[in-house]
Amino acid sequence: MPSRVGRSPARPLESSTGVGRATLGHVDWSTLIASAGVSAVVGAVVSLVAVSQVTVRRARAERREAARLAVAAAVKPLQLELARYTYAAGQRTSSKRDNEAAHMDDHQHVVAILGAAADLPAWRRRLVERRCRRVFGAYWCDLARDCPSAGETGGGSLTAWLASSMKDHHGAEDPRSSLLHRAYATPPGSPVQNELRRELRQLAAAR
Repeated sequence: MPSRVGRSPARPLESSTGVGRATLGHVDWSTLIASAGVSAVVGAVVSLVAVSQVTVRRARAERREAARLAVAAAVKPLQLELARYTYAAGQRTSSKRDNEAAHMDDHQHVVAILGAAADLPAWRRRLVERRCRRVFGAYWCDLARDCPSAGETGGGSLTAWLASSMKDHHGAEDPRSSLLHRAYATPPGSPVQNELRRELRQLAAAR
């Protein structure tokens, strides 16, 4: 008898593990919807993390830029004061500071500059601290570290200086030996004032 030629009935497709049987023409919509939902949630989480990282980086960059500008603003009065002093070269022969007296204003300036540099990166803060030591000397910088409050009227500086004076400072640097003090303890036009101008320019740039 002639054999019949025809299509065999559709057989279920079975995975190699024998689990998860599905027939052609049948879709498990619940599984599909669940998978799409998981993918959407994962995508949303990834996007949120990416946006958060960008926001954090932007905020950090803005704080650093604000700190850099704050340092420049804290140094600006010192630069203007030096400019006015050196402008009088040839017109005055007396110095601005008494070489025998320490000036507590130096402590206030150091406190203001180091406070402004707080949000700078660590490596740039170290540059600012090193530059402050060149300008103001170790005495005032150490005092600003131990007593980081000058007060609006300088009362904090006076208290800090009195407390510091009661300690044993054998071998400590003389507060009158700083570059800033020497620049104003000599008449206008002295080379030490040019050195101070360069150091203040670098300090204003947080370098």
